[in-house]
Amino acid sequence: FPSHDIFTQFCTFGGAHSNHIWASAALGQIMGFRMKAFIRGDELNPFSSPTLRFATQAGMELVFLSRADYRHKKVEPDTLGESWHIVPEGGSGPLAWEGFQGLVNEVESIFQPDAYVGAMGTGGSLIGLAKYTSVKVIGVPALKGIDWNPVLQNAGAYVDIWDGFHEGGYAKKSKELMDWMQGFQQSHGFALDSIYTAKAFRALEWQVKNNFFPPHSRVVFIHSGGLTGDYTG
Repeated sequence: FPSHDIFTQFCTFGGAHSNHIWASAALGQIMGFRMKAFIRGDELNPFSSPTLRFATQAGMELVFLSRADYRHKKVEPDTLGESWHIVPEGGSGPLAWEGFQGLVNEVESIFQPDAYVGAMGTGGSLIGLAKYTSVKVIGVPALKGIDWNPVLQNAGAYVDIWDGFHEGGYAKKSKELMDWMQGFQQSHGFALDSIYTAKAFRALEWQVKNNFFPPHSRVVFIHSGGLTGDYTG
């Protein structure tokens, strides 16, 4: 984020289960920033999901847009006032991409992977990884029906997208997926979330079983958090 001395008000965008909305609300509460978020879905309210409930409790102002209006959203700084800083949907953008340089450096100072795999929302993580590594980067979308060509063009490196593991759409989840998540946690001792990482890891498991990677490949899975999507407290 820009200097606290310049900006104290931030405007951003997201859906009802957005990790970025949760993180932005938490940051605003900690730093004393004023936060505004335009939320996809005019049928929603501040308590429609754990994410929106937390954002409301943290003091974030929520503005609900119809899904059609959200798709064509365009918020100009002049409509908000000069003191607002607009953060892209999902926090994705050049400043966010730079954050992956440290992650790639840390991993590749220990060993050289053959590929990275992670969940995709806006595609910012995929772009960030691809810009700082020379190995294959694979994204697993949590949404359906998205044209990922702009993301692929920004990546600037060899990337792959495994579509079709979204369980029918964003935040959709089957009993089979939930049962698989429970079994995963019991077997491995840590949790995945039903919105993003469980779908991505299940896709990785499926591809490994179907010999997508050569034997002895070293694959780094990016656990991007998101456990708040299943938060019930």
